[in-house]
Amino acid sequence: MRTADAKGPTTYDGYRDGRVVETTHNGYQAGRWEFAWDGGAQDGDARYTYDLSWNEGGRMMDVWISSPVASRNEAERQFDTALASFRLAGR
Repeated sequence: MRTADAKGPTTYDGYRDGRVVETTHNGYQAGRWEFAWDGGAQDGDARYTYDLSWNEGGRMMDVWISSPVASRNEAERQFDTALASFRLAGR
């Protein structure tokens, strides 16, 4: 994630406010990446993105949500809900 954050300005037009923090998810070491960017023609407007990644069951898991900047608070609530309910099948 730190590498993706460092490449953010070349990957996402108008990349700004990028930050990566170490955290945990369900007891697993995780990384959380947040950033804003201008979005493209198909995106409609500037975007805010939340991304959490961790390794579980021998696989990398990644939950990502992107929304219009104006809907950032609602997007974070939906992101938190998705993370709270995410479970690997059979676990």
